[in-house]
Amino acid sequence: MTSEYHQTIVIGAGISGIKASIDLTRNGIDTLILEARERVGGRLYTIKSDSGIPMDIGASWFHDCLDNPLLHKAYDQGHIKFYYDDGRFDIYTKEHGLVDENHHLQAAADEIKDYLKQICMEKYTPETDVSLREACLDYLKLKGYTLTDELIRYAPQLIRYYEMWIGSSWNALSARQVGTDEHFGRNAMVTNGYITFYNDELDELASVSGFSKGTDLIGSKIRLNQVVYKIRFDDQSKQIFVHTRNELTRLETVYRCEYLICSTPLSILKLQDTSAKGAIEWQPPLPSDIRAKLGKVSFSGLGKVFLEFKNCFWSKETDRFLYLPEPDDELTEAYKTGKSITFEKEDKEIELTSSPDPFKYVVLFMNLYRAAGVPILLALISQPLTGFIEASSDEVIWKFFKPLVRQITGKRWTSNPVSIHHTNWTHDPFSRGAYTGVSVGDDVEACINALKEAKGIFDDKGRVRFVGEGIIEQGNGCVHGAWLTGKREAEKVVKLVNRGKL
Repeated sequence: MTSEYHQTIVIGAGISGIKASIDLTRNGIDTLILEARERVGGRLYTIKSDSGIPMDIGASWFHDCLDNPLLHKAYDQGHIKFYYDDGRFDIYTKEHGLVDENHHLQAAADEIKDYLKQICMEKYTPETDVSLREACLDYLKLKGYTLTDELIRYAPQLIRYYEMWIGSSWNALSARQVGTDEHFGRNAMVTNGYITFYNDELDELASVSGFSKGTDLIGSKIRLNQVVYKIRFDDQSKQIFVHTRNELTRLETVYRCEYLICSTPLSILKLQDTSAKGAIEWQPPLPSDIRAKLGKVSFSGLGKVFLEFKNCFWSKETDRFLYLPEPDDELTEAYKTGKSITFEKEDKEIELTSSPDPFKYVVLFMNLYRAAGVPILLALISQPLTGFIEASSDEVIWKFFKPLVRQITGKRWTSNPVSIHHTNWTHDPFSRGAYTGVSVGDDVEACINALKEAKGIFDDKGRVRFVGEGIIEQGNGCVHGAWLTGKREAEKVVKLVNRGKL
């Protein structure tokens, strides 16, 4: 078993790890990146269809454009193309087809959003939290007398649009946390692949490291297929030992460092079973307070399915098509009769042998013909449907989406897709989901604070720092949030080095 020393080791070559490495290297700190996968980028992952169309399997948007430093940087670099997909928004149901604006469905759903923001945050604590579905029933009990029967049935279904933001069903989503969800400005969809921006960052790291281009870093400053399975602190030498296993050769290597920046997703960091693939054993263990806080945060399963067709046969003027599931009769009956119901607080897996009813799920179709001029419908889905779709064949996937495509196009016959591509994050052992979620009972703020402070780890000298999309309040779950944590934690390490505290 070989051993190699670097002043700082960064675990993960995603956007937060790359940003941290740029700033550390620029300040003269020797840094090595260890990446478990055979590629860089993390959850920034762009592939191309057989016809050469870029498709973002990972992140797709610059969110919070009023307060997003990456959008301005990308614009200045001149390589990114983006589109504001907040134009025409059509809503469909099985009963109505295209929902007419005269139904006032959006206005009623907006009032439920106001209820969540103004009441749920004050009413509930992490201990008394309820699901989004249960909160909708509470709203109906409070204001249902002002609604028509149709709005009583469908307004709660429209509020399930939050599922497309977070990636969990309304059975699991926290009403308290959803109520605090705030965004600043519009959202811009990247149309030529988010990896374009990542590659610009990689080139910047190469430049400050003395290399010509980003790809030159692979094998030198960035090591691929390095699965970290143990992180051990030696109290005598005051060094951190990072144990890895190469996914291809099975060769084990030990790296030594003074500082460690960990960008593994929270879904991996919270794993208790150290024998699970991707799990990391900490010696000594992470402090009990940090482990407890990690137990109060969940990971979502937002899924994407790219349906590429030979030509566009749907509305070329619509940005988004939202299909609403059939009304929740149990919820409606509970409101009208006062009958009690049992609320599930987690997503149950869909058996692969089953045939889920497409009209029971909320699905958002993004019109990529409108955004980028390509004949693709991008379907966004949430758990538990995501796990089922990501494990299914193209035939099963198209069988599920075909009735919905017919619904939003108004055509009784549709051509089959020429290609189908989809995410696989729920089955990826190094992510185990898409990004940080907000389930019933979660205390995201407490987890963020615990990992930002990172107290009590090893000799409590601040040697270990955590970065990633889930460890920041503003920009949580977003690319710019992850990037900002890399910047934030690199600054802390630079200060420690300059002050000679270790």
